[in-house]
Amino acid sequence: MAAQPSQAPLQAAAALAFGVPTFTKIDAAGNALPLDAPSWAAVRVALGAAAFDVLPGYVQDRRMAYAEAAPACAALDALGSRDWRPPTIRELKAILSIEHSDPATDPAFFPDTRSAWHWSSTPHAASPSDYAWGVYFNNGFSGWNHQDSTGFVRAVRSVAVPVGQ
Repeated sequence: MAAQPSQAPLQAAAALAFGVPTFTKIDAAGNALPLDAPSWAAVRVALGAAAFDVLPGYVQDRRMAYAEAAPACAALDALGSRDWRPPTIRELKAILSIEHSDPATDPAFFPDTRSAWHWSSTPHAASPSDYAWGVYFNNGFSGWNHQDSTGFVRAVRSVAVPVGQ
């Protein structure tokens, strides 16, 4: 029986063309780990031509108002980097999984996700000083909320994507 061609190039091309995120567990030096690694320092999310790292857990183990999110992320020193920030709404939605609920993330990569509101850094266009976008990870619904409301915050940082990936 002839060997079957690998589906990996096709899957990579589809991910790039359609904006399907791919997840890679990484160690503290940014090296890729096996999918079944029992621990990891962050998850690298490739989304089209962009990539970002997501720290496990939360910036603080509490809900916070929108105005607290960016300073809390900027104070982090993780993976040898101090350029952490709250995710954009696009980045936050990239870690959603329609195959999971309560929480709506893949537990193989984000096992600690709380089924609650999570802030993005994206202000609402109609009232940017009062409202911002976020995601309810209990069901994956995204919407906007008043900036005085509280929610959880994940920390991300942009990373360079090697040419050809």
